[in-house]
Amino acid sequence: MIDYPKRRPEKPSPGQTPSLRTCMDRRKRRPPFEYRPLHTGGYPMTEKIRGLIAARREQLAYLVVGVMTTVINYIIYVLLTEGVSLHYAASNVIAWAAAVAFSYFANGKWVYRSTGRRGWREAGEFVLSRLFSLGLETVLLLLLVDLLHADKLIAKLLVAVVVVVVNYLTGLLVFKRKKRA
Repeated sequence: MIDYPKRRPEKPSPGQTPSLRTCMDRRKRRPPFEYRPLHTGGYPMTEKIRGLIAARREQLAYLVVGVMTTVINYIIYVLLTEGVSLHYAASNVIAWAAAVAFSYFANGKWVYRSTGRRGWREAGEFVLSRLFSLGLETVLLLLLVDLLHADKLIAKLLVAVVVVVVNYLTGLLVFKRKKRA
């Protein structure tokens, strides 16, 4: 009987697909539980989702922080208007102040990733940018509740949608200011 030398696995040249024998040899060497990525470098759907999250990280983070800020604002508003029977406009101002305090720290840290020294000036600019939204929110509440006779709790929810968009745009002006040369 002739003893033939054992063949080494073929190494494909760059740009060439490996032969079936090479693929079979590789498969034998790997344990069955090992993650074997597809030709795209991983599972295609997972990679697409990761890419989408990376591309829209700021908007997704703002969405999460915005929802949390809106919930804080709304809960305080409901507690003051329904629990303490405070006028809806006064309740709105107090709820706004609490929400802005939370929003400043959360947006600076997680959304805009402000790297500069966060001092009184930045905090003042942030509050000033939010004053516009307070005025807008109060005027819209007055229009909906007093003129259109909408329920004050439902009106607050409707106004919150407009305010979230305005706050995102004004927050960009505070935290994403281009560095001067």
